[in-house]
Amino acid sequence: MQKVLVIGLDQMITQTIERLINGFENYEGVACGSLDEMVDRLKADQYNILLIGAGFDKATEQELQHIAGKIQPQLKIIEHYGGGSGLLLEELNRE
Repeated sequence: MQKVLVIGLDQMITQTIERLINGFENYEGVACGSLDEMVDRLKADQYNILLIGAGFDKATEQELQHIAGKIQPQLKIIEHYGGGSGLLLEELNRE
């Protein structure tokens, strides 16, 4: 089972992505909406993938990646900008 932590600014979109991920076989998605919540979740549980949603400026994306990488160095970090469930699944499976 691949555990995916999804972070995004728009709660409805982030929750939709979480539902899509949970619909894929062998994936479990968990959504969060802030840096503090992301840190709390990464400290509380192990994840395979951090999926960063659209809407963050470049500096914030870099900060998210830096902090997440310090907490869980093995974490695969993916920037997701939309495009439907087919693209999402391809992004999650990309090595």
